[in-house]
Amino acid sequence: MGVKIRGIYSTAISKILHDNGIEVVNPSDLVRERMKIENRGKVDTLIYDKEDLDGIIIHGRESEKVLEVLKKELGTLFVKKLETGDIYRGIIKRVDMKDKEIIVDLGGREGLLSLRDYWGYLKEGQPVLVQVKGRNKDFFLLSSHLRLFGENMVLIKDGFTKPSKHIKDREEMERLLELSKEAKLKGWGILWKALAEGKSDEELLKEMRELMEEEKKIKEEFEKGKEPELLKKGFCIYFVDFPLEVKERLDEIRAKVSPTIKGHHLLKSGGYMMLADFADKLVGEVKPEKLVEGIKQVFDQNVKEGNFFKIIRKKVGGEMTVWKGKIAEKGKSLKVVRRLRPGKYNDVDIDQGDYEIITLKEREEHVVHEYFNQKGELKARFYSVNTPVELFPRFARYIYLGVDVVEKEGKKEVIQRVQEIPEEVRGRAMKIAEGLVR
Repeated sequence: MGVKIRGIYSTAISKILHDNGIEVVNPSDLVRERMKIENRGKVDTLIYDKEDLDGIIIHGRESEKVLEVLKKELGTLFVKKLETGDIYRGIIKRVDMKDKEIIVDLGGREGLLSLRDYWGYLKEGQPVLVQVKGRNKDFFLLSSHLRLFGENMVLIKDGFTKPSKHIKDREEMERLLELSKEAKLKGWGILWKALAEGKSDEELLKEMRELMEEEKKIKEEFEKGKEPELLKKGFCIYFVDFPLEVKERLDEIRAKVSPTIKGHHLLKSGGYMMLADFADKLVGEVKPEKLVEGIKQVFDQNVKEGNFFKIIRKKVGGEMTVWKGKIAEKGKSLKVVRRLRPGKYNDVDIDQGDYEIITLKEREEHVVHEYFNQKGELKARFYSVNTPVELFPRFARYIYLGVDVVEKEGKKEVIQRVQEIPEEVRGRAMKIAEGLVR
């Protein structure tokens, strides 16, 4: 297997995989220079930054093996597995003309197909060839424009041809686009994956032919039956969030390859790229604790009462909530005030003029939520249990572990809000909660 790694975590992850006997292909300049890896072989798995820089995305043939190695070396990771691209023979169950949606029976589950996306015969009980492109709370989201997923490309029915944003080499982009024209695939666009870089024309053309043959077989299977059936499995993408302790473990691993300040990955995940790089260059010339203290002072100077502030709360399953408020008080803890609309928040009835104060402390494994009426009288208080808080001048970030401690009439009660969380996470959350009750 060959793994290509890019992004702010690439050096540390390259070190982990290399030490565990996994081949790192096309390494970054730093890894190539420091670890003496020159491999330019075949890539079958990609690792790159999530858009919010708080972790990584893994996809490719050996994703699960890579993930297991990372769990072994780094500890608790928060992983969301996205399965997409399954192709079904669905059966039209009913048509919702109000929402312009077709409800499709997939066999034990239901999907939504937009009327705008379907040009076939519209009748209840009619088979329809559909593909899963996502899901909401209740339904799979479907498309009738098939995507055929290969190792190096995705063929898209009635789609455009373009290279992945992860392909940076202009000559390689031009070669792949020229190859698309040469293939003459009528009615299909090609999304070239980063895995296609460096592959021969012959290998890529062969894969195109195989995908077109696959489409033919799917259509043949579709015509054979009248019942809902899975015709073709899709693929998996893993979205991995790194809590603070994992980022710090990655700092330690990176330091074995190149000078690395404590907090390197935390800074970069917060968008402070240049600051992290500059601090790394001073390692060896300035005492590490002085560097860390200097950065903390710079951050503190940029946290001012009255400033707007964001709180990014993620859940174990990957869902994210962003709360916006203003800094009300700055000290050992940070207090952020949020104005609330009437309604219900965390089982608390909120009236006009009510507000919430959220108290955050760096590295703390809980966040305090207090609700007040417009007279400033406390209505409710609870403590949400989370991974250690990451605090930056303009925002805070943490992962909520699904457990709260609710305070009523001077007594504290542990409430598990989320049931479907991994056992190791549940155990950690309950231990923190019990500590808050004592």
